[in-house]
Amino acid sequence: MIRCGECNKRLIPACRYKCHCGVVFCATHRYAEAHHCPYDYKSKGRKMLIQSNPQVVPQKLPQI
Repeated sequence: MIRCGECNKRLIPACRYKCHCGVVFCATHRYAEAHHCPYDYKSKGRKMLIQSNPQVVPQKLPQI
C-alpha cells in the first residue's frame, strides 16, 4: 500500500499526488509549501523562459 511521504497516511489510487521531487503525497500535502519540497521551481522556470524566448539581435543599419 502506498503511503503519504509526509503524514504516512494510506492512499487510494484516486488520491495520490506525485511531486517533482519524486515522492507521493496525500491531498493535504500535495503542494510544495506543505511538504517543504527541495525541488527548485524558480530555476526550472527560468530555464524554460530562456529556451522559449531566444535573444533577438537586430542588424545594424548602414550609414548614409
